[in-house]
Amino acid sequence: MAVRWLLPLLTGLLLSSCGDGGPPPSVTLITPANDAVLSGTSAIQATLDDDVKGEVRVYARKRDSKENGVLIGSANTRPYIVRWNTAPYPVGSELEIYAKAFVGGAEGESTPVRVTLQNATAPTLEYLVAYNLPANVTGQSLGQKGPGALIDPRQIHAAHTAAPAPVAAPTLRAQATPGRALWAEWSWKPVDGAAGYRIMLSKKSIAGPYEVRKNQAASAGSIASERYSEQLEGSDIGERVYGAVRSLGATNTESATSNAGTGVFLDAQQVASPAQNQTIADGRPILTWSRLQGVSGYLFFLCDRPCTQDSAVTKWTNFPKNMTSELSAVYPASSDKLAPGTYYWWVAGVRMEGGKAVSLSYSEQRRLVVP
Repeated sequence: MAVRWLLPLLTGLLLSSCGDGGPPPSVTLITPANDAVLSGTSAIQATLDDDVKGEVRVYARKRDSKENGVLIGSANTRPYIVRWNTAPYPVGSELEIYAKAFVGGAEGESTPVRVTLQNATAPTLEYLVAYNLPANVTGQSLGQKGPGALIDPRQIHAAHTAAPAPVAAPTLRAQATPGRALWAEWSWKPVDGAAGYRIMLSKKSIAGPYEVRKNQAASAGSIASERYSEQLEGSDIGERVYGAVRSLGATNTESATSNAGTGVFLDAQQVASPAQNQTIADGRPILTWSRLQGVSGYLFFLCDRPCTQDSAVTKWTNFPKNMTSELSAVYPASSDKLAPGTYYWWVAGVRMEGGKAVSLSYSEQRRLVVP
């Protein structure tokens, strides 16, 4: 009698454990195939074990990552098909998609599938660069005057440099770098007939989600590149950001999302010598600076006035093709010595990824005097 009473109870407990925390369901992505090129709206199909029913959710994320990703959509009936509008996602980026299945209280995950997006209306992003800048220097000043006439991140090349180390958390005391700010700069190719652009940013993943930071009118006339810069308050040293753009037509029609750029914020670059207002009697300075974790190399600039001024003339630099991994630079003996006067110099630590400059951290500018 006791055995008959216990059997229904044991059966109920067994069924409950299988439905809540039981073995994970097996879920597989059938389409698209691995390394597929997708455009427009694409169908993603998953399959579950034949004898179960559940919910399938499909996500996009950075390739080979452990991110949860961005939810594309879900399906709870067979066939498990999710329609993916690829236009809001960056083209050309290394993405992967994967599925999660939920059956009762159990959860299973599929093997990811690598995909590349290709949408004809997408603009071309030339770069996104993350800047750490001293006080009174902005992304606009770097892009439009002073070093902007000289410093185009696309021209920086790192020959024979090792892969940069991970970026560390800030090590400098706050009072050592007053007024510094973190900026991001986007640059993209103009789109024929575009009335404007949407500049977008993600702080989570190259897959997104992206938020619109600015709706910017298209520049008048013929220009080589469109640009936008913004101080990213609330960002931290070591934080990675992702940028993209969309073009807007005359009737506010929106293009697909461009390829994505990525940048990471470096700590503040520091210089060592000459000291502020130091006299260089022979007109041949030796510049030295501190090592900055996470960089691929260093650029230095010596100007006849503050390097950010419109009329500044660069007298000595290793930009763009001679970026150095050394922590000093000796004024070349083959060049005429500096004429008497006051000069300004600073150093930028540069991080390269995939052959592109993604981060620059500028030191404070220092004066030196040649009598």
